[in-house]
Amino acid sequence: MQLKNLWAALAVAGLSAACGGGGGGGDSAPADNGTSVSLAGVAAKGVLQFAVVSVHPVKADGSADLATVLATIPTNDKGEYTLPSFNATRGTPYVVRVTSTTDTRELDEVTGVPVALPADFALRALVVAPSTGTAPLTAYVSPFSELAAAAATKATGGITAANATQALSNVRQLLGFDPTTVKPTTIQDASGPEQQTLAVMLTAVSKLANDSGLGCTTGDLGARTQCVVQALASATTIESTKPGTVGGVDVAATLVQTAQAVVADPVLTAGTAVDAGTINTVATNLQGDGTPATPGNLTAINAATALFTGLRSDFQSLFSRGGATSIATGAANQEAFKFREAMDGVQAPAELLVKDVGAILTGLDMYNDYLAGRGPNGRNRGSADEIANGQSLGSGSMPAVSCQLYTTAVNDVLATTPEEAKFIGCSAQYYVTRVAINGGIETTRWRHGFSIEPGANGSFTYSTRPRRTVQTCTTTCTQTANVALLASVTGAGSTTLTNGRITAFSMQGDLAGAFKSGTNVLANEKTTVDLTGTRTIDAQNMSSSAFSGTAKSYGANAVLLGTLKVNSGSTSEIPVSWDANDNLVARNAPTAVDPAGGDLATGSLDILWTTPSAEFAGSFALTDSSWDKSLTSHIPTKVTLSGSLRNITDTGTTEFLTGTLTAAVTGYANYTANAVNADTAANFFTTSVSFAGSVTAATRPKLELTVNTAQGSHEDGPASVTMQYRSLVAGTPKLVIGIVATRQADGSYTTKLTEAASNLSMTWAKGATEADLLLNGTEVVAKLSSQTKVLTFTDGTFISLDIGL
Repeated sequence: MQLKNLWAALAVAGLSAACGGGGGGGDSAPADNGTSVSLAGVAAKGVLQFAVVSVHPVKADGSADLATVLATIPTNDKGEYTLPSFNATRGTPYVVRVTSTTDTRELDEVTGVPVALPADFALRALVVAPSTGTAPLTAYVSPFSELAAAAATKATGGITAANATQALSNVRQLLGFDPTTVKPTTIQDASGPEQQTLAVMLTAVSKLANDSGLGCTTGDLGARTQCVVQALASATTIESTKPGTVGGVDVAATLVQTAQAVVADPVLTAGTAVDAGTINTVATNLQGDGTPATPGNLTAINAATALFTGLRSDFQSLFSRGGATSIATGAANQEAFKFREAMDGVQAPAELLVKDVGAILTGLDMYNDYLAGRGPNGRNRGSADEIANGQSLGSGSMPAVSCQLYTTAVNDVLATTPEEAKFIGCSAQYYVTRVAINGGIETTRWRHGFSIEPGANGSFTYSTRPRRTVQTCTTTCTQTANVALLASVTGAGSTTLTNGRITAFSMQGDLAGAFKSGTNVLANEKTTVDLTGTRTIDAQNMSSSAFSGTAKSYGANAVLLGTLKVNSGSTSEIPVSWDANDNLVARNAPTAVDPAGGDLATGSLDILWTTPSAEFAGSFALTDSSWDKSLTSHIPTKVTLSGSLRNITDTGTTEFLTGTLTAAVTGYANYTANAVNADTAANFFTTSVSFAGSVTAATRPKLELTVNTAQGSHEDGPASVTMQYRSLVAGTPKLVIGIVATRQADGSYTTKLTEAASNLSMTWAKGATEADLLLNGTEVVAKLSSQTKVLTFTDGTFISLDIGL
């Protein structure tokens, strides 16, 4: 996907360099005379059928003048309304109110049935009459428009123009869009990411009512729905973008949990592809401190000038062209360069710990089982998916870890009886290639080889080294090379057995030189470990482990490269079998032939990786393992990485990047991985990726960023990308910008930018020669030329948006 000009700069905020531009701005004084206003929209919680919609002025004390009705009309069976035109004062707020009658029914999102509402049920939305021109306004009324109305009503002075502007801005900052301009729908009917997010949040409100949430435990569903809406409104203030507490309940946290439950519920999503990151922006904002950006008392032109000047200032202070280099001028670029230099050639040995320690324990388990007559003299663990370049194998498969029993320490004579089993030989695969050669196949593995000698009372010793092993297969298979890449290193440990199975272990010593992640190049000479852990065995003989300890990475001449402190770690397995072609399948798969032990189902690490001048603190988790429909492929369907990057100097530690990256797969259980025509419109899964984090540097603004995108396995690009960008100075947001890029039928993207505080927006379509900058979605403030990258305002002044990408 290519997003041109301004959009490209914003989409990589905090991740790339930007600078340049110039121009000027000017004032445009709004008129204060009267204007004719027409309003249309939809009332929804869900759809409010046959409710009464009315519009009211605001009294001098800031309260709605409900006795004065400027226009009124009932909604139809779809919740739609179009009010007659009414006279309004420019720039003045008005209250749109939806009330129930005995005929009113709410189409509940959870139950799907019409629900009668209490006689005093009401929802509100605030609208501000245009300051210039005449244009029809849209006002979709929902519990989220009610948040703004409630916050302004409770503020000092009531519904003044300033309070209404701030309250509306707060809700836009919370959701990432203006709910009064996004049509409410069901999840199934939603079109585009904004509608889908609103549909999920409205369904969450309905779920709270159905589940008697927020203390709403009495009355029928209609009464509980009113109670939930009122609880949300009562927890809202103009000083925060998110609701607070009601009856001791954290409303913001409850909303997040409920919305996440909606996304995960296949009944509520009813087969609609709702990716796990749909509510990423809302959830991040609900979990934040709620500090809002404050709209300035500026004309539209001055607000637009301030917006783009602020963007340029943010980018120029933090970022510069050329990325993270020694001559970078951007503060974030400089910090990134220092971190990269500190980590150059060094990697945290997290993968090594999980795979190598797993190999040793797999071998010891096999040894104990073989001696007790519980299993064969060979065992495998994991699949080619856990080996870098493992998919190059083509047909057939290769385990990530394999072990066998031998009579000698050099692992050259297989043991055929328990009495002969003196040594355990294991191999942990890290990188593999498979190529056609002379009518056959040559497979090269870069691996760690182990020779383990069990001792008395659960003790053991081992030696290990990195190797490159080559095997050529034509009619038969022959090992043609087994090259040691470094000298062997040793270690020892002990195990505690319960009913013949390992339930606790400790290990001290060295592990072989690690391969750089995803490559066959060695990253260090060795890793010294001191680990302890426990294991539990379930009824299917699958193990779950927990471990902690330290791992120190050393380079040539015993130079310490870094120290990994494992605060906690864990793994769990699921049972798997071999099919007739030596592929791993589910135990209950029709093609299953022989049990193959267990395969990794979940894993987690909470670590601190420290080098002399940099550190990474964070956690990594693999969860939600799922088999595909054919039971021939399984994956953890959720991966989460959270952490912070810091530079260390004599004067202290500087954290410049922190965040959480989440990748989630939906629909894998309905996906047939081994289909001849996999990854089609009829057979696919969806991967969503979301990020929430911040980048900063000393004496510079802090930029907060949330990004979400999703893509079907059959698609060439994501259906949409959403982002919210916040610029903070002294802890207070000065800019809150939302971006939504939506793929069109021809594969191009239409991108919409919205600045929440001033409600400026612009939509750009590929191939367009210009785009309008709008205030409140209707008033044209300026036009952007795609050729000159100049934004020209209606008063003739201009500003350049060329920021140098």
